[in-house]
Amino acid sequence: MRSTILSAIFLCYGLILTAQSLPRTQVHCFDLEKFGDQITLKNPRYLTSFNQYGYNNQPAWINNNELYLSVMTRIDTFQTDIYSLSFLNNTLTRITATPESEYSPTLMPDRKHFSCVRVDANRSATQRLWAYPIDRTDAGYEILPLHQSIGYHFWLTEKKLALFIVNGTTNYLKLVNTDDQSAVQLTQGIGRSFGKLPDGRLAFIQKATKETWYIRALDPITNNMTTIISCLPNSADFVLMPDGTFLMGNQGKLFAYKFGDTPVEWREIANLTSLGISNIRRMAINRDLDRIAIVSDVRY
Repeated sequence: MRSTILSAIFLCYGLILTAQSLPRTQVHCFDLEKFGDQITLKNPRYLTSFNQYGYNNQPAWINNNELYLSVMTRIDTFQTDIYSLSFLNNTLTRITATPESEYSPTLMPDRKHFSCVRVDANRSATQRLWAYPIDRTDAGYEILPLHQSIGYHFWLTEKKLALFIVNGTTNYLKLVNTDDQSAVQLTQGIGRSFGKLPDGRLAFIQKATKETWYIRALDPITNNMTTIISCLPNSADFVLMPDGTFLMGNQGKLFAYKFGDTPVEWREIANLTSLGISNIRRMAINRDLDRIAIVSDVRY
């Protein structure tokens, strides 16, 4: 399904979602400017008026001008599909239309496919990792048939994945080699955000207690871990820029910390509350570092 977005996709208000169990979330996009440690957000655009009161989440840039989202609309009240927003030709495209739910679209290292978590259609809630071609030439394939209960994932290299494994009351981190599907299970109580530091280490969130969370670094070769910085209160999502700058939201404000800087503390870079943005969740920055997509709660 493809439709013309035009200016209305950023301005109009329409759908009302009912019978929704997932959080109602919206997505904004900003032009991003970074000069040294100075970060500025400009030209705000509201992207999800096509599904204003629905679930619009887990943004991922497939290229500099195309953003993928996990979307649940009023029509599909029991599943999510992947949608594409193109900034180049101003179109909205439904990428998947399967009986299964797809979450967490992620550009794969070959840049020809995207990976995502797929929930089995038999409602067993078995969560597996799948790959789909960006050009939509086939129906995709399962990446890790020996692994399930995958909540989130991150490509460290072309052959190594970090997985957030759902395990009852807790969650744990697992590193998997895609060649032979060998795996090592690591620390528990992790969060859903991942990133890659300039030195190649994996950045992730670990929850020491219900109130105390940290961003930590994992060496994927030695499995040694170190703590980088405490998370902002009740904030479970970050995005990591190539120079080691972390961005994290807290309510309607955006904060930054550059890995290695002292003092080790967050600094406020933007207050977005005047735009109706509250409780900032996931974020994604494109490859050229000139656009950022921000997910936040819908204000009722």
